[in-house]
Amino acid sequence: MRIGLNLFHLVPENGGVVQYVLTLLQHWPRLFPQDPLVLFYFPRNDALLASVPAGLERRMLQHQEEIAAHLDGIDVFFCPFNALYPRPLAVPSVVTIVDLQERFFPEFFTPEDMRNRFHHYDWSVALADHVVTISDFSRDSIVRLLGASPDRVSRIHLCPAELPEAAERPAAWRDDQAEPFLLYPANFWRHKNHRALFAALGQLRAEGLRVPLVCTGALLGREAEWAAAVEQAGVADQVVHLGLVSRAELSWIYRRAGGLCFPSLFEGFGIPLVEAMRLGVPVACSASTSLPEIGGDAATYFNPRDPADLARCLRSFWTSDALRRRLTSRGLRRCRLFTAERLVREHRACFERAIATYTPARHRRNLAWVANPDPPRETLSVHERLVADELLRARPATGWRKLRLQLGRLLRP
Repeated sequence: MRIGLNLFHLVPENGGVVQYVLTLLQHWPRLFPQDPLVLFYFPRNDALLASVPAGLERRMLQHQEEIAAHLDGIDVFFCPFNALYPRPLAVPSVVTIVDLQERFFPEFFTPEDMRNRFHHYDWSVALADHVVTISDFSRDSIVRLLGASPDRVSRIHLCPAELPEAAERPAAWRDDQAEPFLLYPANFWRHKNHRALFAALGQLRAEGLRVPLVCTGALLGREAEWAAAVEQAGVADQVVHLGLVSRAELSWIYRRAGGLCFPSLFEGFGIPLVEAMRLGVPVACSASTSLPEIGGDAATYFNPRDPADLARCLRSFWTSDALRRRLTSRGLRRCRLFTAERLVREHRACFERAIATYTPARHRRNLAWVANPDPPRETLSVHERLVADELLRARPATGWRKLRLQLGRLLRP
């Protein structure tokens, strides 16, 4: 079996998905040398190609549209970055869709983002022979909201890349940084819910408990908003933001952290939970979406929409050495569930399933769908009934009502 991979989106800004793909590429040759990977890559991938094993076959192209003309000898084609492209192809295909955040939090996306996500995700799920996703929560969402047949969607838990043992102190680290500290590694996306964490820390401070917080990640041009948020919560002098850090620097920070706090409103998986568990860092975590599935009994949970509940959880977490030791012990056991070998073997099973279910008749149907200006019928009715109505109920303001009225146009290719 020869597997073609579209690496067009293997770029640093794709963060967690890049980790997932690199782990797959690094461990595949050792486990399945008889099933070679063929990498379709592009000039934009140069920054990360050094991390890809040198022995893998590579086919350099300038544009994704060229892939269809270079599939000679490919038994199955894999797109791991949330979109099957190009589509459809005259070979079995597999696509990874990590989550459907836009269906749950449309307010976090621009209309253009919504159009792109609806278009690419809907068509990809409808046209692929098999779909991979990264949690049971995401699998249930894809089946329920996109109308996918359950036997066409497989859940494969991620295996985050190991953090290097040769850790490096971040250049921005201050000598007077209080230790131990709470760590939150996340870009300043709205769904990451930093404001609720700041509010909880402010409440604890008013009660006499000062918990230092170290944050990493990009501010995404929202520096003024960050400064206003920590100032409003009254915690500006106990919150340190280090910005983007290297993997070696992140390793250094984890090894000094007293705990990880992960207040995100929405996650398809939650890579920092596994990173923390591997390094013996106890976890306090949002009880939302996929996170209890990943954290299991190795985390203590809170309602991420309620800063008071977050403060309650952090109070017991930060003041109880026994609780943190218990969570650390459980985390060191639980992290063994997320292995590279399992990731690779389960992907191979999905590739075999796609080959087994592919038929020329299905390809002809896909061609007919793409030629039709309307979306696939099996997903359109689901969106009309569920997605648009959920948008309207969640955001009854004029902007979202208008979005619902334009849903048909939104879903068009």
